[in-house]
Amino acid sequence: MKSGSTRETAQAPPAETPQALPLIRVIAMPADANPNGDIFGGWLLSQMDLAGGSLAANLDDLYDYMARQLINANLQNKVETLDEVSGLLREIRSAWVLLPAEARTPRGPAAVAIKE
Repeated sequence: MKSGSTRETAQAPPAETPQALPLIRVIAMPADANPNGDIFGGWLLSQMDLAGGSLAANLDDLYDYMARQLINANLQNKVETLDEVSGLLREIRSAWVLLPAEARTPRGPAAVAIKE
């Protein structure tokens, strides 16, 4: 404690930064529950939509970056840039193939059947 100081403040150790998902952490408040204390399904689904939207935005940014890199690689004839984009695509694919087949199937009105 410094001299002249009347109070010493304890500092908590720094929290570990997660290296993986979740993208968003939320805590349900009492207003989000019914009188029995159950969480409303609509609230839970809205939180899932927010998290999915964040992931979609990140992927969109990544796809945009890769498209620009491919254009630059073509204009500058740089194989290294092609290797970078190829590595990024391999990482995305490795996550995609871990999903069950039914989760990889497009759903909803925007889904289009793709025939091979």
